[in-house]
This record gives sequence, structure tokens and C-alpha cells, in this order.
Amino acid sequence: MYHHPSDEIFLLVAYGPIAFLITGIYMALFGGSILASKLAGLVSAALGIIFGAVLAKRDAWARIAGCMREEAGSVVGSVIV
Repeated sequence: MYHHPSDEIFLLVAYGPIAFLITGIYMALFGGSILASKLAGLVSAALGIIFGAVLAKRDAWARIAGCMREEAGSVVGSVIV
């Protein structure tokens, strides 16, 4: 049913027991309803957006700080980050 990770046909997708396990945990906590099953996807999407924004902001500030170090004598280099 599942292929070995070294096989050429191996695909890395959210499929199988892990995806169902996450939904099952939400359904166990909040009851066996459609709302509880949809809550897993909603929370996962929200966390993905939040973590993505945090990582993008951190990367942007690191790039800005790197540019400021390169331009040490300029006006931009005196901005405190």
C-alpha cells in the first residue's frame, strides 16, 4: 500500500493515517460532528498563515539588517532595527 521512501514512485503528500489522525484528534476533543472535522482544517490553515507571516517578517528584517551593515556609512545604515 505504501512505497518505500527510496522508491522513485514515492510521493510526499498529506495522505494516509497522519491526515486522518489529526482530524480524529479534533473529533475526539470536540465531538463527532462535521464542525469538529472542519475545525482541524481551519486551525491548520490559520496556523500556516500565522507561521508563514512570522517567518517572512523575520526573513525581511534579516535582509534589511544585512543591507544596513553593508551600507555602514550611509543614512540608511543609522536606522535602528
